[in-house]
Amino acid sequence: MLDSLKNFLSDLAGGDKHPGRFEQNDYRLAAAALLIHAATIDGKETGAERDKLRAVLKSRFSLDDAATNELVDTATLAENEAVDLINADFYKYAHHVTAHAKGALKPGELLRAFVHYKHVDYYDVTLFNRAYDWMKERGMSEGQSRHAALVVG
Repeated sequence: MLDSLKNFLSDLAGGDKHPGRFEQNDYRLAAAALLIHAATIDGKETGAERDKLRAVLKSRFSLDDAATNELVDTATLAENEAVDLINADFYKYAHHVTAHAKGALKPGELLRAFVHYKHVDYYDVTLFNRAYDWMKERGMSEGQSRHAALVVG
């Protein structure tokens, strides 16, 4: 009965989109990409973090295991594509970074040597803290998001 209702509503909305297909403008893909970014920002994703991320996505979006895996894979690709876009023309996006410096740093002053966006990957706590301290010293962070506070799990 519930499947019939979902199909009816889907037809009314103009499509028969399978819940496991994630288009570029699908909010589930955006949410998953943000969660993946947050889970990997500390440089290491534990099994517990990975399991929690998958459980949250599966539950929140009523997905089965195959659709959850597809969403995570698609979101990881989307995150990596965003990184490629930024790295291809960094100064096109630099103003987003420097806006948080409240005038202390102009986009052209943000040296490319100090900023590198990378694919979903893992780096250690020392590297995270060094970059974070640099941002804090320049007023780009209020100092409330230390490594330990960002680790989920």
